[in-house]
Amino acid sequence: MSRYALILSAGILAVISVACVATAPSPAPQFPPVPHPGPRLLGSRATFVPAVLTANPTCSDADDFVRRIKVLKAGYDPNPTTGPYNPPDTQTPPAGAPPNNPYNLRQEIVDDLKAAYNNAPRLFKDQLCQLDGIYLNPTGCVLRSDGSADVNNCPSSNLLFGSSWGFRSYRQNAGDNGLRYIAISANLWPPQSNAFVFSDFSNRQLQAIIAKKFAPWTNISVTSANPDTSWMTILAALAHELGHVRWADTVVALRAPPQQPAGGPPDYSYFKNNCPYPNGNFFSGWSVKHERQLFPKNRWRDFSERDNDYGQPIDHSSPPYIFQFNTGSSDDKNFRFSTLLYAGNNPPWASFFGSLTPDEDFVETYNLGVLTDRSGLNPLTSLQVTVTYNSQSYQTDIPGTLSSRQKLQDKIACIP
Repeated sequence: MSRYALILSAGILAVISVACVATAPSPAPQFPPVPHPGPRLLGSRATFVPAVLTANPTCSDADDFVRRIKVLKAGYDPNPTTGPYNPPDTQTPPAGAPPNNPYNLRQEIVDDLKAAYNNAPRLFKDQLCQLDGIYLNPTGCVLRSDGSADVNNCPSSNLLFGSSWGFRSYRQNAGDNGLRYIAISANLWPPQSNAFVFSDFSNRQLQAIIAKKFAPWTNISVTSANPDTSWMTILAALAHELGHVRWADTVVALRAPPQQPAGGPPDYSYFKNNCPYPNGNFFSGWSVKHERQLFPKNRWRDFSERDNDYGQPIDHSSPPYIFQFNTGSSDDKNFRFSTLLYAGNNPPWASFFGSLTPDEDFVETYNLGVLTDRSGLNPLTSLQVTVTYNSQSYQTDIPGTLSSRQKLQDKIACIP
């Protein structure tokens, strides 16, 4: 879903050897978690601490939050393949728009944005409003005669994920070094409608990942959520993208003047010193041979892509392994999916999406922590996925069984 800027460096993690164990279908995943030692993080090489969001004051209320949201220019790309990087560029607000809605967003969009803000935990509201830019991305929206995009008319539901992003700028000569931005797709709102409800959004995301990265398989879908609302979808989209910013803030710390504020090398000592997770290591679920496997190739993570800067694929430290989702029948894959997320195994994954790369693991863990935080008005209590194999249906519900997922609770507690 997202892309973000990071600085890379060399360093070594302890090597964990894993065996490629085949997994065959059975009536239900009812076995204990597979013990493993987990990779050991080496000592810190940095002398600075993880950054905190301090750029701007917090929003005073939901109206103030909506006033801060801007609309990107059509076609803006934060990670250009040709030409130089430019900071986010926005469309000119329409003339005559009210002060509390400067881009004259239609009521359904305003209502969902305000409801997402009002229902969010206080800490997340503060982190959100301390960003240097929050945007709606109109890629795929109807173009006007002057070349601008009509953010109120976006019929391209196939652009729900690839046009959302979050990053912290690292370009030394761009004029915005160290600034933090997120954007969510305006296609989250079908024409003349509120945003997709959360179960629909989550199912579309799951199916998009399966279709893009794995041989298609069937009989797996998100079937319900509680609350199952449009504002929960918007809150989840905002939290996921802000999770990418928090990853950069945690791993690639800001530095004091006269040094440039953003940069490397990455430093994982925060996870070593602050996590209650086994061995003080957020990444125990991964077979990490080199810390560059924790970073996306070329500093950006495109939606569902798995490349890393080391060039060697990273996989789980215990089964089911990611490579197994490209082998076997639909029943095989569905059984592995259930096993991967089954509460009785005490799995460390916040979602299937989060089990694909270490950085998305961090982001989806952050996202789940935000959505289920009971300091919010209406936290997420259920997101049920139904999986069918051997002619029987099984359910997995990560938010609904979070109280029995100690590894995942510990990882949520690791997020600064």
